[in-house]
Amino acid sequence: MEMFGIKRSDLYPDVDHQKELYREAVYQDGKVVRTVHDLKRKSGKCFKASGFIRLLKDEMGEPDGFEGLYEDASDKIKLQELLDLPTDRLTEDRELYEKLKENTRLNLDYMTSLSHQIRTPLGALAHNLEEARNWIPEESSLWREMRYLSGQTRVCNMLAQNLSYIDRILQGEKFEKEVIDLARTLIEVKLNFKHMLRSEYLALHVDADTVNRFFREFRGSPELFRQVAFNLVDNAIKYSRTDTSIEIYASAGRYASNLNISNIGIPIPVNERSAIFDRGYRNPVAAASRDGTGLGLWIVKKIVDYHDGSIICYSEKCREHAPMAKVTFQLSFPQGKLGRKGWCA
Repeated sequence: MEMFGIKRSDLYPDVDHQKELYREAVYQDGKVVRTVHDLKRKSGKCFKASGFIRLLKDEMGEPDGFEGLYEDASDKIKLQELLDLPTDRLTEDRELYEKLKENTRLNLDYMTSLSHQIRTPLGALAHNLEEARNWIPEESSLWREMRYLSGQTRVCNMLAQNLSYIDRILQGEKFEKEVIDLARTLIEVKLNFKHMLRSEYLALHVDADTVNRFFREFRGSPELFRQVAFNLVDNAIKYSRTDTSIEIYASAGRYASNLNISNIGIPIPVNERSAIFDRGYRNPVAAASRDGTGLGLWIVKKIVDYHDGSIICYSEKCREHAPMAKVTFQLSFPQGKLGRKGWCA
């Protein structure tokens, strides 16, 4: 409707291009011509227009100008440019979809390759930094700098590890499921964080009895669940108050078996408790106090969803450590034929 209020002479930013379109319409002698070209809005701003033009004739059959029907195609043309497709015509939707799919696959393959290449040197660097810190007095400034470097290396290593899972999740890769010794997996993850727990003056307790009781025949992907445990423990350590404990235990809900990871740390406001599982989201307070990527909890939720489970988080007041709170992440999985005694796929 906007174009009805614009003179034809003001519609085209390039008068020569208008003449070229007219010549094309004459050449086609009344046939519809599909075109992509620049037009101007009332504001004077140019945009990419896609449409059709045709030659108009008078009563004597002589050329008498041309008419056109256009739509704004600026965004689609930008997308075609990004995908290295021709921009002098509109690409068919199916062709565009296939190009997008191919481009996404190439990017994901590159991301996987990159993550594998950088994880080995980062792992070695993190180990060497931890070993070096053991030989430096804690009261020295160098010890504090080494602690910072270790933390940065760990964040980079975890990002690389998460990248490989992002790739596989986004590609919808199927993961083999088997009975998981969940208590053992949690204890092994705890050992991976031994040095970090010590440097942060934290304790981590895994209640293997309750985990074995409520998850004694739990079926899933051992690889994926190790990553879930790793991400949640790393998150708990990162935001825990010094000289407190992280607790991992299982419990029975009415229709589900629950795995709980609790720590004393920064309270999570009610209006952010679902947003923290969004890709890239970081609580402003947490982001200001610790490094992170905003990917860890998103990956956790994706993996839990894959196992037909759910995850929530909540905070409870903690008088002993105010203004900190007891923060719990609870993973719930529906009970199968074992009822309240355990879970079975």
